[in-house]
Amino acid sequence: MSGRITIYATALNSLVPTNDPNRARQVMICQNAIDPSAGDDTEFRIGGHDGVCVARSSDGTLRLWPQATGLRFAAELPLNETTRKLGKMIEAGYNGSSAGFSGKARVETLDGGQRVMLYRSVHHVRDVCLCSGGANPWSHATVVWPWEPKPDFSNWGQHHVVRTPDPEVAAAAERVFHLHYALVAVQGHQADIRNALRQLETLDSQLERLYADRAGLSLVVVRKHLAGPDGDGTGLSPEDAKRFGYVDRIINARKSRRSYQRTTRAERNERLCRHH
Repeated sequence: MSGRITIYATALNSLVPTNDPNRARQVMICQNAIDPSAGDDTEFRIGGHDGVCVARSSDGTLRLWPQATGLRFAAELPLNETTRKLGKMIEAGYNGSSAGFSGKARVETLDGGQRVMLYRSVHHVRDVCLCSGGANPWSHATVVWPWEPKPDFSNWGQHHVVRTPDPEVAAAAERVFHLHYALVAVQGHQADIRNALRQLETLDSQLERLYADRAGLSLVVVRKHLAGPDGDGTGLSPEDAKRFGYVDRIINARKSRRSYQRTTRAERNERLCRHH
């Protein structure tokens, strides 16, 4: 029994109120609320927040990456009897993740009247741990054994710091934000159908990963949205699309269209040239 086991997870991506029954008031964390230095002295614990510390960021055995919509972390541990049992537990469903943190918060009322504790700043992450279920359904953990390919964390950013903003995505206030899997119409022989099906499966997998990375959600949640109750996707209101992290802001499309139509042809051509 040798080698090192890698455990990586996502937590704190609370773009919707948590469903933690132990909290008197539900919690939300704003986008980009986690300070880049919040994980400079963080412990990774087994057995909950009061469990045994097996890795820490201060000595490099735990790495953390604050994201726009949450916190990613990864720990490398020596493979022994304890970590082997932990890995088996993760594979069996003990794959939730949680984080203990402190920051600036205040009680605010959402559009629907729900009062939540809203964190606009998280300045310290005390510890991260694994649990049977995170406060949000997309908080999840994954185990990689020594004999499996090691994850590539290069696109997670430098140690402690991931603040590269994604291109801004806007939703029109008068529209429905419809998430769905790819659609295709095919005609031909059996080989044509099979080839189209393979390409469709590849495209659907890429869509799942694209939406999950963009919104900071787990693949389980994204697949549920893409499939919808009847297999044809999910129509989200602009507010829900922003709440889940699919879009950054809501715009008045009619106002934007009128503003564009008022510009002269020369102005539109000049604007087009500046973007090429």
